[in-house]
Amino acid sequence: MNPNFSIEQKLVLRALALGAVFFCFSTVLALAQRAAPPSNPAASVGDIAFDPATDRSSFQRCGEGQYDVPQYYQSQTAYTGGTQALRQQFVRAAMPRSTGAQNGYVTIRFLINCHGETDRFRVTQIDAAYQPARFGPALVAALLGRAKALRAWVPGKFTGPDAHHGEALDSYYYLLLKISHGRVVDVLP
Repeated sequence: MNPNFSIEQKLVLRALALGAVFFCFSTVLALAQRAAPPSNPAASVGDIAFDPATDRSSFQRCGEGQYDVPQYYQSQTAYTGGTQALRQQFVRAAMPRSTGAQNGYVTIRFLINCHGETDRFRVTQIDAAYQPARFGPALVAALLGRAKALRAWVPGKFTGPDAHHGEALDSYYYLLLKISHGRVVDVLP
């Protein structure tokens, strides 16, 4: 890194590099999910198939079979209050610690329907070297429970020029939770 850069410039460059790493990680995560055969494979990589062992049968997708479900960043799906509100739920709130001094990431990926309801939660865990890891079960269960309890989702909207422009749609979302020394220290992206 250029020693002439200001602290702010260095922080921006580090944030961009970290963002690129997380984008690559989320792409790998999406490819690793159990997927149902998509109607358009290029547009729906990483679909989360219904699993009767973990998913609610009462959860309904709004556009089942009508369109490929986009990712949150393709449809402006958001959480009321943004990342700061999510940090309140995961970082600032009391959470169990993972045993040991574990560092890494817990990713919780899920589906948000057009009504802002959530289901089909899947958890992936990696260490600081981006290798598969297992954090303390109490911490992971608390994180998953907290994610399932979030109720302030703003569904995404169709953005194309078609007849559905502006209508709410289903979308995928993920929470990337940074773990340092066994505790949650940040919510990304």
